[in-house]
Amino acid sequence: KRVVDEMEFLVNKYNAGFIFMMEPLFIANKQRVIAICKEIIKRKLHFKWGCECHVKLVDLELLNWMGKAGCYEVHFGIESGVQRLLDNVCKGTTLDQIERAVKLTKQTKIKVSGLFMLGLPGETYKDSLETIDFACRLPLDFAQFSITVP
Repeated sequence: KRVVDEMEFLVNKYNAGFIFMMEPLFIANKQRVIAICKEIIKRKLHFKWGCECHVKLVDLELLNWMGKAGCYEVHFGIESGVQRLLDNVCKGTTLDQIERAVKLTKQTKIKVSGLFMLGLPGETYKDSLETIDFACRLPLDFAQFSITVP
């Protein structure tokens, strides 16, 4: 309720048309996110919003509620298209999980951004090209490539 109170304040006081949840683990508690979505719908609030998501935490039920509540885009921290590099940085995800999450999200018409890191420890020029190729194969709406800085 308090989260939606703040959203409603932004919409009513500042005419916010888009709100981005700057909380890396926003979707970690699925029931909390669904409750927020239901509250947005109950109050008939009309604004677009986005959030960061982890590929291991999205499922169709969650994404459907998010879409109904006005979620416009999600950002996945994909990091790399090379499994060895994901393992080296203890990302805890696989390329298959990434592909599944992106495709599942696209089914719900929510826009998908992929966030990638170039220059991960042990990365070669060939690995960087493989990551770019992986990003191009995914049905992303937006891809952001950042240089890794320790």
